[in-house]
Amino acid sequence: MAEEKAQLGGADPIERNALSLNHRHGGGGTDGNKIRARNIEKLYQHRYIPASEFDVTDANVSLAQVLELGAVVFADGASAVSTFNIWIPTWRTSLIGLKLIYIDRSASSLNIRLAFATRRARIGVATITDTLAEASYATVGTADAIQTIEIPRIAWNNLLNTQYHDIIGFEITRNGAAGTDTYNNDLEIIGVLPEFA
Repeated sequence: MAEEKAQLGGADPIERNALSLNHRHGGGGTDGNKIRARNIEKLYQHRYIPASEFDVTDANVSLAQVLELGAVVFADGASAVSTFNIWIPTWRTSLIGLKLIYIDRSASSLNIRLAFATRRARIGVATITDTLAEASYATVGTADAIQTIEIPRIAWNNLLNTQYHDIIGFEITRNGAAGTDTYNNDLEIIGVLPEFA
């Protein structure tokens, strides 16, 4: 137990809370005082990033309430750029998936033109960049439904070997003025869901 307490002291506050929630005090039972590591692993497999974490300094990007949800809004008919950061948590070594969660505003399946740029930051090490060229991403076509756009892993594959506590910056550009962007609505992203391994 002394070793476990020492480990807890070195964890960040979120990790300590996670351990506390999953720490059992069973009296004299054989399963008492066990930390359920599998539950902690599940907690750190995903870490939701809300719209409020996006940068909105671009004139064509703003924060708004949409259908009682906070959203970062990429204007239609313009080039709109925003960024957000992902922090790889303790006990995880890589980012393996990333989904944009948005509100679908059309009853038809349409295309959104998006481009991505990424940068890996690590203390004491030069940053590394990667890009993914502009491409069309099809919407589902269910008005006012919450949908997702899967960002291809190739967008950050060239960041090489990531490790825990790396920070990965993502830049999203929506080319709403392109003829191939047929969405004809503002793109309203309510958050990002990363997946770690």
